Amino acid sequence: MPSFRPFLTRLGFALLAAAVPARAAAVLEYWTFDDPVARTLDLAANSAPGRTTRAARWDVAIPGLATTGSGALRVRDAADGGPGRRTTFVNFAAEPTEGAVVLRLRLAAWDLAPSPAAGATPPRLELGFIQGNALVAAELVLEATAAGLRYGWRREGAATRWHPVILPAASAAPVELRLSLDLSSRLLVLSRIRADTTTEFAGVAALPAVVNRLTSLRWACRGDFTDGGTPAHFLDLDDLRIESGVTTEFPGLAPAPDGRPALLHAALGLDRPDISSSDAEPRLASSGPDNLSFTFLRARDDLDYLVETSPDLATWTPAALNPGAPGAQVAFALAAPPAPGRLFARLRVTVPAP
Repeated sequence: MPSFRPFLTRLGFALLAAAVPARAAAVLEYWTFDDPVARTLDLAANSAPGRTTRAARWDVAIPGLATTGSGALRVRDAADGGPGRRTTFVNFAAEPTEGAVVLRLRLAAWDLAPSPAAGATPPRLELGFIQGNALVAAELVLEATAAGLRYGWRREGAATRWHPVILPAASAAPVELRLSLDLSSRLLVLSRIRADTTTEFAGVAALPAVVNRLTSLRWACRGDFTDGGTPAHFLDLDDLRIESGVTTEFPGLAPAPDGRPALLHAALGLDRPDISSSDAEPRLASSGPDNLSFTFLRARDDLDYLVETSPDLATWTPAALNPGAPGAQVAFALAAPPAPGRLFARLRVTVPAP
């Protein structure tokens, strides 16, 4: 029988190694959505420099705003008799041109209708980093569906990419979503911080070359999160902040607890509680007298999975790019070398170019 090395891994996207200069974290924008009596969204507190007057504060002009009495804001757009859309821009006092910038959105709680009313516009909230007047560098998107609250990201020239794990239709437990951009390493990452403080990847991508600075934050709200004014249905926001210079490494790509890159964990689904590591881990095994099988879980559709082989651990040859289907276990067949030859296999994970 041929001998072989079961698994080697290498993070193939060279730009991930680019270090971001260490800087103290700076808050570009910050809102805590408290709701004393009669306070509406255009009076939400904003502690960023230069945002000291009502006109300079967050103002998205959503009519019929309701409050929870629990220190959180209830998003509602129904007072005009039906679904609508409200959009606003908040310009940054200083435009980031390098390093990491992170949008952190904390959802206090929500209780959404089981499904939008027939013919109604699905409730949707978009928070986007904008360059210039219209270019979308990256955007965090929330949308109520029949299955629950889904979330994802969008960038310039691309459709919204949804995370396969949909949040439940109702929850009393806070959830934090983070949209991180690194203008130096040219990457974006959407992640969710679970109740156990584990970071779960929701999306990763390379930024288009045209993105070179961040000018403003755009808020867009469409539809009605209250299901036609039903008091039981709501989406409560607790905290929204944008920070720059937050870390010396790109957020979310630091080594995982076992020392391997967090990107590899995301590629194999090891950051998700619904996936077993025994099914996800790559392994090479005999599948017959002259055949081998290299198996792994291709957990994502936004990464490239390259299987490479080598007879000596020095020269590597591509064997397959993205074999199998996203979200399924892959079993890639390899011919065993004649005795006394050896075969080594590894999985290389990369972020596709835009």
